[in-house]
Amino acid sequence: MLKGAIVVAKLETAVNEIRDRTGKSVDVSKKNIDKKLYQAIQGWDSLERKDVEQLFADDILVLTDSEEIRVIKELRKKKGAI
Repeated sequence: MLKGAIVVAKLETAVNEIRDRTGKSVDVSKKNIDKKLYQAIQGWDSLERKDVEQLFADDILVLTDSEEIRVIKELRKKKGAI
C-alpha cells in the first residue's frame, strides 16, 4: 500500500505540473482492476491492448480543454452509430 501511495503521489504531482504548464484541464480517476489484469500490467511484456481497452472506454486520456472534450464525445457518438 505504501509503495502504491508513493507512486500515486508522484503521478498526481506530475499531472498537476503538466496542467499548470499547459493550461489544459486534467481529469484523474481511479479504477479497480482484477488480480489477473494487475499481474499482466506488472509483467508488461505479456500485456496486450485488448487487456486494458475496457479501462479507458469512457474516459478522455489526453490533456484537453472543454471544446476538445465536446468534439471527442461527438465523434465517439457518431462512431458508435455506424
